[in-house]
Amino acid sequence: ASSETLLLLGQVNRRQGNLDQAIARLSQAIKYEPSLINAYLEMGQTYQERREVDKAIDIYERAIKMVGSDPRPYVLLATAYKDSRDYKNAEAMFRQAAQISPNDPSIRRQLSAIVALNLVTNLQEASKRR
Repeated sequence: ASSETLLLLGQVNRRQGNLDQAIARLSQAIKYEPSLINAYLEMGQTYQERREVDKAIDIYERAIKMVGSDPRPYVLLATAYKDSRDYKNAEAMFRQAAQISPNDPSIRRQLSAIVALNLVTNLQEASKRR
C-alpha cells in the first residue's frame, strides 16, 4: 500500500474509534514517506484522543521541524499543551501560528481565548500565594 493509502486508512480507523489500528497505519505511512506531514498531524490527534498528550506533543514538534511555515502543527501543538493545562506554551504556539497565518480568524479566536485563560490562571495562582 502507498503512504497516501495508509494515511487514508489511518484516518478512517481514527474516525471509527480504532485508535491502535490508526496509529499502526499512520506509523507505516510515515515509515514509507517520512515527509508526509498529514500523517504526523493525524497521528498527533489520535494520540490526543487516547489521552497520550506527551506523545502528541512529540509528534507535533517533529512536524514543526519539517514544515515551519505551516500553521497546522502549531495549532495542534497548542491544543495539546492546552489539554495538559500548559497554557503558557499553548499561548506561545498559537502566537507562532498567528504569525504564519495572520488573517486566519480561527487562530486569532483561539489565541484570544488562551490569552484570557492564561491571565485568569495566573491571577488565581497569584491569589493563592497571598
